[in-house]
Amino acid sequence: MNRTGAGTYLINFSPAFNHLPAITGSQWGFGTSQNTKDNVTFPLLSANQSTVFTGDAGGNRSDRNFSFIAIGIVNVAP
Repeated sequence: MNRTGAGTYLINFSPAFNHLPAITGSQWGFGTSQNTKDNVTFPLLSANQSTVFTGDAGGNRSDRNFSFIAIGIVNVAP
């Protein structure tokens, strides 16, 4: 995973999934001042990577802690 800008990250899947995976995530660890707009989204998704946006209470991209799960089929040679 690489941070490419404020609140913007690129996750590379290696090996790549055979097809588009399912991905979900959660923003966490910002104390008691959480707002429902403090969030994580995955606006771009392919079999080999995903772009991640994290945001603040004003809806602006801002660095936040987050976790994610991506699940799908991967063929791995024996």
